[in-house]
Amino acid sequence: MINNAYVHWNEEESNVHVNINIDKPVQIKAEMCDGTGKCVANVFDKLCKQGEVNAVKKIKDIAKGLYVMKFSSNEGQNVIRFKVH
Repeated sequence: MINNAYVHWNEEESNVHVNINIDKPVQIKAEMCDGTGKCVANVFDKLCKQGEVNAVKKIKDIAKGLYVMKFSSNEGQNVIRFKVH
């Protein structure tokens, strides 16, 4: 599903940047979850074309800590950990 992925938290703008590269068109849902697994933001849920997919989501009032970006499709799931500081 995903060949590579990059997730970055921009503290100054309070948003998360997501960049993924996929090998074929697929419906992908990207969710930002806290350490307990609770979804704190739905970043996107869309049909992604083959190649590079970029998204930016502003998230207000987010606590500092470790989070995961969960990418789900009918082909499986990928998880990337990142830190909000």
